Amino acid sequence: MAADDRVLWSRLAGADDAALTELYRRHCDAVYNFAFRRTASWAAAEDVVQATFTAVWRRARAGTVDALRSETARAVLLVMAGQECANAARTARRQRLLHGRIEADSGGAVSPDHAGSTAERVDDELQMRGVPSPEAHPAGPARGDRAGRLVALLHRRGGRRARCLGGDREVPSPPGPSEPVHRDRDRCPQGGTVVNLPVPPERTLPDQLGRWQAVRVTDLPIDLPGYEHIYSGKVRDLYAPVGDDGQVVEDQLLLVASNRLSAYDWMMSPEIPDKGAVLTRLSLWWFDQLADLVPNHVISTEVPDAVAGRAVLVRRLDMLKVEAIARAYLTGGGLEEYREKGSVSGVVLPDGLVDGSRLPDPVFTPTTKAPVGEHDLPMAPDEVEAELGAEVAAEVSRLTRAILARGNEIAAERGILIADTKVEFGLSSDGTGGLVLADEVLTPDSSRFWPAERWEPGHPQPSYDKQFVRDWLTSPESGWDRTAGGPPPELPQHVVDQTRAKYVEAYERLTGETF
Repeated sequence: MAADDRVLWSRLAGADDAALTELYRRHCDAVYNFAFRRTASWAAAEDVVQATFTAVWRRARAGTVDALRSETARAVLLVMAGQECANAARTARRQRLLHGRIEADSGGAVSPDHAGSTAERVDDELQMRGVPSPEAHPAGPARGDRAGRLVALLHRRGGRRARCLGGDREVPSPPGPSEPVHRDRDRCPQGGTVVNLPVPPERTLPDQLGRWQAVRVTDLPIDLPGYEHIYSGKVRDLYAPVGDDGQVVEDQLLLVASNRLSAYDWMMSPEIPDKGAVLTRLSLWWFDQLADLVPNHVISTEVPDAVAGRAVLVRRLDMLKVEAIARAYLTGGGLEEYREKGSVSGVVLPDGLVDGSRLPDPVFTPTTKAPVGEHDLPMAPDEVEAELGAEVAAEVSRLTRAILARGNEIAAERGILIADTKVEFGLSSDGTGGLVLADEVLTPDSSRFWPAERWEPGHPQPSYDKQFVRDWLTSPESGWDRTAGGPPPELPQHVVDQTRAKYVEAYERLTGETF
């Protein structure tokens, strides 16, 4: 390892934010080029870069960087990037299996609804999206005609449509000297001529990392004997079970709910005591209530003592890249969009609705699934279909609305209105079976809970969810300016205590059990 890298890595082990920034500046291009070779997509490569450096920072904060000091900085980063590429490949392959766009192993035939050559499919896509010919928009010298036009499309569309073009698309070969790289023929076959990878844009430390760094997070992933930590999100940590042979069990995950709380894309400090246990127990209760509507991912509640009560062993799924949201009442971001357009996510609503109005029927208002620290964006129906396929998109919409309707039927009997909810769906990695309900369901983190006796349309409603924290953050008491870009203040103890009380009250009121 170069002398400078040794010093940098040593500083990183002490969770030095400046060291991470320097590490990113030095090695982001290497990770980017590596990810492009593996994914053949600029958009996917950028996602891998972000995920890789976020994982490095998380390791630094968790104090697990020491074990990596014998490696070169670049080698460690490329290993981690390879893991992220593998995760992306599994998801992409599952999408192609859903849409029937890969060749059958036996006959090599393409499903009838997607018959035709790669060139024809690309030409159709280009015509639909209005992308000029390669002569008008040259994507680079010496590119094959089909490869060049497809790369132009990928660049313009940010990668979303690329995931829908099928498994036999032709892409430019990666830059640099040729080297043997194993590639799944379903995922990323080579084609076209060698092109020069465009110089990545001027990079700064991703905003999402800055948002994590600005907050003192104490509930970091812990060491669990027999499990390997693989990912940490805003609230949950994922571990993979390790078998007696020392190998990771590929089809299972340990899902651990932390006490962390996020609001306005920031992680709050301090954490909310018992929050993880409330979310886990409430989700398990709801899974039972919804069992006849949709299968769920839970395998067992027998988990290590260190995370008992706030963790479950679940099936490993390929998660859909859409936030499935349904609304029964108009409020929040849906209200803002309605005031501007008279509709929410393309669904036209009646005139005269106000904050808290009950909608005639639950509506499906999906969003993108943004990384930590970035904003989810509303998705129109055609965008969801492009991401998931028409049949899957329709089933996601139906199930999401059915879950909210069932939830309100049950909650209304207990004096609670569920204004809206977000649910997560996944698919078995082997391509069998239908949609599976995953993550959490109908909890104060994923839903807005209102006390029915205090419901009064025309103004914001009191709630049992983290809206209480959002309201405090935007109040004069907090002194925080959301638009200034700085981190929020620490939550005062009375806000922490009241937030915990609201989570517990929601659990007890819904389930009839004492927490």
